Amino acid sequence: MDNSAKGRLTAATTKLLLLQPFFGSLLMRLEPVETEAIGTMGTDSVVLAYSPKFVESLSNTDLMAILCHEVLHVVLKHPFRRNTRNRDKWNIATDYAVNDIVKSDVNELILPSSALYDPRYHDMTADHIYALLPKKDSKESVEASQMGKVIDYNQKSHPPDGKGSQDDKAIGDSCPGEGKYEKTPEAQSDSWDSYVASAIISAKSVGKGSSNFILKMQAGLEPKISWQEYLANCLTIDSRNDYCWRMPNRRYLSSGVILPSLNSPTLEDIIIIVDTSGSIDDKDLSRFASELQSILFTYPGTSLKVIYVDAGISSMEEITIDCVEFHPSGGGGTDFRPGFDYIKREQLNPSAIIYFTDGYCSSYPEDPGIPVYWISTGAKMNVPFGTLIMYE
Repeated sequence: MDNSAKGRLTAATTKLLLLQPFFGSLLMRLEPVETEAIGTMGTDSVVLAYSPKFVESLSNTDLMAILCHEVLHVVLKHPFRRNTRNRDKWNIATDYAVNDIVKSDVNELILPSSALYDPRYHDMTADHIYALLPKKDSKESVEASQMGKVIDYNQKSHPPDGKGSQDDKAIGDSCPGEGKYEKTPEAQSDSWDSYVASAIISAKSVGKGSSNFILKMQAGLEPKISWQEYLANCLTIDSRNDYCWRMPNRRYLSSGVILPSLNSPTLEDIIIIVDTSGSIDDKDLSRFASELQSILFTYPGTSLKVIYVDAGISSMEEITIDCVEFHPSGGGGTDFRPGFDYIKREQLNPSAIIYFTDGYCSSYPEDPGIPVYWISTGAKMNVPFGTLIMYE
């Protein structure tokens, strides 16, 4: 057994994948980086910076609890939301918030005795706790909060304000995050929404998705329109693509431990039909494009076949996460039948059909015997089959 800091992190990650797949799968999104600049452990949503001495000082149970603690910092967007608030005080407030969740909702794990926890802050956000904290915190509170730090994402774009500890400044200006900040904070935050959605699905697929926290996260991540929830619940998701043992994670091979590589979750074949008739304006097309992107970001291993239809089929294309470009064409009358006729003629058998439209048409095809989701931005349609979902 490898008792080095790296080996223990690998073992803890493996165990969390089995016991707490929500946290284990998200932990795989963070790159472990050894450093003494931080003294303990911290994350900015890209790297998991850790001090080997600190990791080696922890029991196995404490280590797993702290790793869940770090994941929660990112899930709750703490690296992106400090703004001008005092860094040390923000660390304390976020620690109270995440430790309350670990203690209340993460079964099988126990927080270290030194962890910041106060039942007065139960079910409060870090923002609320920050406002309730005294202006000056005790030295003991500040030291306890260093157990698992939250580090500002892309700190080079957001210079230290001089209000926090030197450790936090060092992590943003030295090797741990060097060259890894390819996205804006907003884009990185949006990416983590997709990661969390995938982690919820992974946890639910093995019967580990019923904790109060996961249910709250699922509610908080509900998109603008409810058809995505239908996708998650009704379409078959190839969860075996989440982790692949045939392609071991190269990051851990040097430690002698084999972990699966993280692959992209994939939806089975679905066909998207987009109404491009003359009544569809640029705002509608922009909405449709946004929601198609959302599918691809949530299920990045998926390829979507898109059919653009007005009174007939105007054009078709396939889009993937690597080529998110849309080329709608049309502008004529409206007829719902051509897209379905094409699917029948070509003997296609998708898991579902999603039809984006403004609803102003009454020319329906026969029921194809396939789940159909009508996404309407305008009229409340009297659909003869399938599920109508109004775009809110």
